[in-house]
Amino acid sequence: MSFKTVSHVWCEPCNKRGFEDEHDAEKALGRARARRERWADQNNPASRRGMKRENRIYECPEGLLHLTEQSRRVHNSRAERWSEVAA
Repeated sequence: MSFKTVSHVWCEPCNKRGFEDEHDAEKALGRARARRERWADQNNPASRRGMKRENRIYECPEGLLHLTEQSRRVHNSRAERWSEVAA
């Protein structure tokens, strides 16, 4: 089995893979979604209910792009709380 990866850098503050441009982030998002869908088809073909999967990209304070499964509303509300705690 061969794994193709999208070029990324490690984001120390977020402790995640970060992508420097939107093209790479979109490519990684497509690959992540396809990988999870293939896994779901093989392991539970009847339903994908409750399956977590990346659905959007956000920019961190360091300027890198990350993948997330959270909705924009949930992500923004959590980011507000984190910034209040850090201040």
